[in-house]
Amino acid sequence: MSKAMKLIYEPSFGKGKLRLNRPINQNFVVGGILFCLPGIYLALTGLGAGGGRPSSQTVASTTNAVLYGLFCLFGWIGGGILNVVGPKLTMAFGALGYPLYVGGLWYFDRQGHAWFPYFAGATLGVTAGCLWTAAGFVQFAYAEEDQKALFITWQWVFTSFGGTIGSLIAFGVNYHQTESTGVSNAVYTVL
Repeated sequence: MSKAMKLIYEPSFGKGKLRLNRPINQNFVVGGILFCLPGIYLALTGLGAGGGRPSSQTVASTTNAVLYGLFCLFGWIGGGILNVVGPKLTMAFGALGYPLYVGGLWYFDRQGHAWFPYFAGATLGVTAGCLWTAAGFVQFAYAEEDQKALFITWQWVFTSFGGTIGSLIAFGVNYHQTESTGVSNAVYTVL
């Protein structure tokens, strides 16, 4: 049995192999969070969510500028937040922004008002910095020195798989469409 497989299947200190507080299992929990949040976010933004209006390019550019500016800032501040409240609460706080951002894209796509995507982009910038800080903490602090690459790989596999699954769902929903209609309500609902 390979070393990676022993990490997953070997019981630790007489307890069961599916013990949630094992480092590899914690990494899989974080991977699941990254599957559901940034993975689906990547699928929706790649499909052009919120882009069905003449002002869409301006709104998308402004929203992304605010989002990534705050993401950069809170990527730096996230370590301090993590030290104060711990990885669990930092991760939980970090998870709040992605659904709000997707809701902002949906709202703009349907109503045409730009205030909500701006607010959601700013919120996602703050929360994503905390989410990725906590994910990086689990990658590097929970893993033994010879397991770090495995932990990093699993998190990125989950994130990429989330984007792939989200894109396949959108493909399935839009398979028989003959013209580009943007992201449908069905895609927003399913994802």
